[in-house]
Amino acid sequence: SLIEKMAIIKRELEVPTDMPVQQAVSRAYELMGWQLGETPLSRAVDRLFLQVSPDGQGPGPGPGPEQAQGPGQGDAAAASSEAAHDISREGMGSGAHLSPEEEDVVQGEEEHINEGDNGMKIPEEDHEKLLKGVKWGNRTDCTAYIKRINLEHFNKRVHYVKNGLAGESGYILACTCSACRYKVVIRRKRFSNPKIASFFWVDVNTSVLRHDVPACTSFGKASVRFLCDSQAFRAQLQKVQGEGEGQGQGHRMTAKELQQLLKESLGIDTTISNIYAARMIIEHGSWDEYESSFGKFPAWLEKFCQDNLASLGVCESFEDGPQKGTFRRAFLSCGSVIHHVKRCGLRLLRQEVFPLKHKWFTGKVVLVEGRTSDGCTIPLAAGLFAIGRFVAEDDTEESVKFVWKQLRETQLGSWINESAGKLTVMTDRGARVLAGLQSSLPHAHIVYCTTHLLKQINAYCKTQRVPPLVHNSNKETPGSEDLFWKAQAASTESEWRRFMASLKEQNPTAFEFLQEVTPKLWAMHAQQDCIALEQGRNFGPVDDSTAGPTAETEVKTRQKLAKCAGPLDFFQRLARIWADALEEARHKGQHFASFSPPDDVRSCFVNDAIWSEYTDLTEKSKLCKILEAHKNSMLVDVFGRADKDGLRPKFVVSLSRRQCSPCTHWHQTLRPCEHAIAASRAVGWGSEGSKRLIERLFHPVWLSENFVASVTHPSFVSCRIPCPESVKTRDDFLPQPPLKPAMAAQTDELQDVDALLQNKRKRRRERGGEGRAGGEPELLNGPNGDEDAARLEELYTTAGNRKKTCKVCGSVGHNKRSCTAL
Repeated sequence: SLIEKMAIIKRELEVPTDMPVQQAVSRAYELMGWQLGETPLSRAVDRLFLQVSPDGQGPGPGPGPEQAQGPGQGDAAAASSEAAHDISREGMGSGAHLSPEEEDVVQGEEEHINEGDNGMKIPEEDHEKLLKGVKWGNRTDCTAYIKRINLEHFNKRVHYVKNGLAGESGYILACTCSACRYKVVIRRKRFSNPKIASFFWVDVNTSVLRHDVPACTSFGKASVRFLCDSQAFRAQLQKVQGEGEGQGQGHRMTAKELQQLLKESLGIDTTISNIYAARMIIEHGSWDEYESSFGKFPAWLEKFCQDNLASLGVCESFEDGPQKGTFRRAFLSCGSVIHHVKRCGLRLLRQEVFPLKHKWFTGKVVLVEGRTSDGCTIPLAAGLFAIGRFVAEDDTEESVKFVWKQLRETQLGSWINESAGKLTVMTDRGARVLAGLQSSLPHAHIVYCTTHLLKQINAYCKTQRVPPLVHNSNKETPGSEDLFWKAQAASTESEWRRFMASLKEQNPTAFEFLQEVTPKLWAMHAQQDCIALEQGRNFGPVDDSTAGPTAETEVKTRQKLAKCAGPLDFFQRLARIWADALEEARHKGQHFASFSPPDDVRSCFVNDAIWSEYTDLTEKSKLCKILEAHKNSMLVDVFGRADKDGLRPKFVVSLSRRQCSPCTHWHQTLRPCEHAIAASRAVGWGSEGSKRLIERLFHPVWLSENFVASVTHPSFVSCRIPCPESVKTRDDFLPQPPLKPAMAAQTDELQDVDALLQNKRKRRRERGGEGRAGGEPELLNGPNGDEDAARLEELYTTAGNRKKTCKVCGSVGHNKRSCTAL
């Protein structure tokens, strides 16, 4: 490793051991009488190590530095060990081919190159062995191969140079350093018989295939293709992604950070645009992989439902029209998650509708989530809907109906019915979303998530060019945002009107926006019949009495599913979320079952927040008064704590119905209030012990015994995620063409890695202008020269400027404003 090599260098050259690496290398170069210049750190260390090491070999196993020169020894060694035989054939590109006599020569050279215990030995003197007798079917593959071997072996860069050769007879690639004599003369062999394909070959007699190491100052720039094929670059991306997932923050390194990391640790020098393009290719795959994922998706969905009992999966395609046979919509639910939410979930669900935009796939997601008593948010089911050129985008109402219809077919159907009790569903503000939800669940209490409502208010204020709602830390003079939250949490209509009047004075625009929202959909005073809405602000992790320790670090499901490449990728990520949630619930159940003694009151609850609330309310209940004449086994009149005037408000507690009026806390949260605790002790419920009293006052969802019973039930099993490679592929299930016509025109070209790099320089090269350093347009050098030339003539003017392309129909010659297809 680099550290071990530096330790040997410091010891042999007597450099202080506590000196930083960069300073130590500079000091060592001065002692050796060398010029450090812009030499990468890894190469500088390797050069010093070869000079000072007694045996010239590395401290660990694997090839020595002299065997793996190039942009990072780890990268070259990985590429060499995996592609020892590919360097002379597959590495040349798809167009490389040899004659029978040349095949024998190359085979003998491969045997010579591959001999030894450390894999392929790269020839240090020149590239003659790798270029002699090799043929390429097109210019692109020839240039890519020569650039690649220079980058891998010597970390050098070559480019096209003007020469006496005509464009059709050949070209020359030379080192970018003017002092270096490295030159590759490529000639093109053409036949008079059109049936015999022409080819490119290297004239080794007139070429100079050795870099002048002392004088050459060229440094290679890794291309997109090289980074995609580099095992070291892929390993670095996987390492960074693994660290991000472990932190729970999903940290993603920028392209500039990756560029610096590659140069310091691996010695790979490249541009930021190349790193960005290569990372996108590695993370999202190619068009072929994207298209094949749709063929695997129906079988994967069926396999998931077979491996996970009581799960429901639905996959539909268009049956007629221009989109016949393409993906339309899909639905998936997990049986184990539904079982756990039925046993330990609050009667509080969350519906979220959000778009899904990928470079090839555009769709819409309807996600239904449940809230468990331990403070966790778990997705119950999700529906994915495709949006294409012939698919309407305003079918949100039908999408919501489809998801709830499928959800009724699962085991959760009986739980969300009206006969099961009151149900509250939180959703985003939207006319079509609300209409679809009201049609699907007419008996449910529907409320808006007020955190999202606040964002919509601020967005509306921005459009009206007025300041948004602001927070003021001074409690005596609350800000407009504070008044909004006070109005939302007001328990009576008079308090709500008072806070709304104050809000109108500070921000009339926000007050005007809230006037159009029905109070029952966001104000607490109008939600007396709703269940489990004491927080009432945000369905996700918030700092309230129901939030457990995991809620603080929980990442919203929407953020995890926001960037998915198609249905298969989306539901695979959703399945991983289910697997993590079930595993966490299993660990909690084991903790509840094995930790506290059975007589401990604290161990009865699912988290410490509920225990603290019960302890506090028990102390307050001692201040309540109950007259003997008002005690009854059914109804108990409780006089609460006295106010500053000495008056005690009266509360009527129904122990049989678990209600307290006008308090409403007991039947809203399914947890007793101080009046219910006082009434239960007055009628003798506490004589059987504290644990029995808790069981009679609290709903089972708040008790640890119920949680343990849920995770130990046979229906609670780990989520099994099928492997896509193990299922059959259907040829009749295809993706829709990309929504953008410009991206749809690129799908055929996206099979090539380099075609994904859409930057200005590449577009300028395609125009074939006079300023292009590479000579003729690259598109004309491919196997379909005539077709590419026609495409250039269609898309570009004679001056090299791109013609207008309509974003609606994709035609050339007009724009969106003058399109007649609208």
